[in-house]
Amino acid sequence: MAFIWEELKRRHVVRVAVAYAAVGWLLIEAASEVLPIFAVPPWVLPTVTFIIILGFPLAVVLSWIFDLTPQGVERTKSDGVSESPTNVSGRKLDLVIIGALVFVLGIIVADNYLRVHSPDEVFDVTDVLPNSVAVLPFDNLSSDPDNAYFSAGLHEEILSQLAKLRNLKVISRTSVLRYRSSDLSIPEIAKDLNVRTVMEGSVQYANGRVHINTQLIDAVTDEHLWSESYDRELTDIFAIESDIAANVANALRTEFSLAERDDLERVPTRSFESYRLYLAARQNQLSDDVRLDLLDRAIEADPNFAFPYVERASIYIQRLRTPGTAANPMDQRAEQEELAREDINKALEIDPTLGRAYAWLGMIHRYNWRGADARNAFERALEFSPNDPDVLVNYGYFLVNIGQQEQAIGLAERAVELDPYNSETHAALGQFNTAAGHFHRAADDFRKATELGAVWVHMLAANLELVRDNQPEAAKQLLLSEPVAMTATMPQWPAHTAYTYARLNMDQDAARLLARFDELATEQRIPAAADILAHLARGEEEKAFQRLDEAAAEKAPYEAFNLLMSIVANTFNDPVLDKPEFTEARHKLEFTDLSAPPAPPPFAESEHRGRHPGPPPPQAIEACAGLSEGDTCNFPGPRGKVEGSCIIPPEFETILVCAPKGNPGPDRVRPD
Repeated sequence: MAFIWEELKRRHVVRVAVAYAAVGWLLIEAASEVLPIFAVPPWVLPTVTFIIILGFPLAVVLSWIFDLTPQGVERTKSDGVSESPTNVSGRKLDLVIIGALVFVLGIIVADNYLRVHSPDEVFDVTDVLPNSVAVLPFDNLSSDPDNAYFSAGLHEEILSQLAKLRNLKVISRTSVLRYRSSDLSIPEIAKDLNVRTVMEGSVQYANGRVHINTQLIDAVTDEHLWSESYDRELTDIFAIESDIAANVANALRTEFSLAERDDLERVPTRSFESYRLYLAARQNQLSDDVRLDLLDRAIEADPNFAFPYVERASIYIQRLRTPGTAANPMDQRAEQEELAREDINKALEIDPTLGRAYAWLGMIHRYNWRGADARNAFERALEFSPNDPDVLVNYGYFLVNIGQQEQAIGLAERAVELDPYNSETHAALGQFNTAAGHFHRAADDFRKATELGAVWVHMLAANLELVRDNQPEAAKQLLLSEPVAMTATMPQWPAHTAYTYARLNMDQDAARLLARFDELATEQRIPAAADILAHLARGEEEKAFQRLDEAAAEKAPYEAFNLLMSIVANTFNDPVLDKPEFTEARHKLEFTDLSAPPAPPPFAESEHRGRHPGPPPPQAIEACAGLSEGDTCNFPGPRGKVEGSCIIPPEFETILVCAPKGNPGPDRVRPD
């Protein structure tokens, strides 16, 4: 053994092995830091590491056979004679080894003991949202800037896919858009959004192909939890979206149900042209007419693609919320609503798991005082889109209308968690806290909303301060909100502001806003809520009552509905509205068809806040294909098929589904 060791040293094998290990480690460390900057595919770093490791035994063998001398590379003599030139080269190699080891040791010590983290790079992981992720806007690397809508749309659709998983908390698009082209580090962004993990990526779209790079990063350890590079035909875009969502869930060890997995894997359309037009139509900077034209073309390209129907319905419903001209008859509004309902019904016929479709349907029912139908629709929306802040907030508004303020607050608080930089979510939470009497919390919510740029929320804050009998602050908030009221094209804004000024005995200011209201009144139909507040601002109590009584009889949908519901609940704490005749009229505008709670469907129970899960999974429908009601069916489960019966749930009227005997709950899957 002593001879072998001496021979290894004479041939410099030990020196070469140590030097190679030190230099190889440095190369791998440098590659891991530099390669991500150039957005190279994820397989490059493992390949570099493998090549360096593979070279180690080769370097050892070559050092045994050859020696480096001043005359060049020569075969090592086997007679054991050491010549001075060889010794000189050995001493040089010793210096290389010592230098490399000192450098490696310095890096280790500096990284683990001397590096100072700024406060923005360190945060308490106990406070972050569990199973949470923020998906940053994807960089658009396409040469054509007109294709930017594609990367933006793809980013939004991946967020929608992730948001379908109930146990995963996904920060909403509104809140992550602020970090586009941001100089903040990943830990700083994670701390800002209160999440543990952040995903970033890039998209390149050209010549019928799409190249996508993604990486999921643990913001605390700076570890890459998952990364992938996709280079595929555009027709595979849905497979890419599903794969990204599934891999993020796997990396975060998130549990999801079989139905959720099936939903992720569902391909909504085989037509890329239809999908491209749909993404283009989702650009909010476009006019409604342009967006509708794009959606019409998307539907024409694939009539069985559900998403464009939902998007088109949303435009119709948003239009219904504007008052329209003074000559606008109610039958035109009914016609517009029918178009929206037809699109929603078509979308749900194609895909009965679209949470957004149920949310818009719930809004239609709410605006028409159909309380039971609204609750059923919102419940289904919540089941299929549990992480959609819009679903949470809109359901919350309905719950406040029916006196369930605390439940509404719970939904809005979740919305704020998922969308912390959206002023709308903070404004909604403030209104719900106001309705529940949590005035201090409401003031904080309104302040956060205004800090995020929502000037209109100063109006809500003014009403809150009036209720709190803080008149100086109420006047201050009113002045801050007045630019919105004076420039708004909808009459409820100046009417509301004038009413609050009048209650503060600021008559000249009230008159100025009433003049703006009168100007708008000559151009369009005036919503009942605006009329009532304008009469109260003028001190015309009798006229205000008459208009309220007319509103109770008419129940005109959509028109300044939230403001009308505030009058119904008297969140203004106005003693006039509490007079007996006003109170009686207000009661007529309350929801009255809520006596029977929504019945859960027979095929499963929900795990989400005790609610039913909505429509059955696709396999339950497929199991009854070609069968009749009452026939025996085989429901596919994770441990084989389960015998059941074909039934028609009452809430679906014509859909035949397979209900397993014993009504088991959904099987849960934990990814590997």
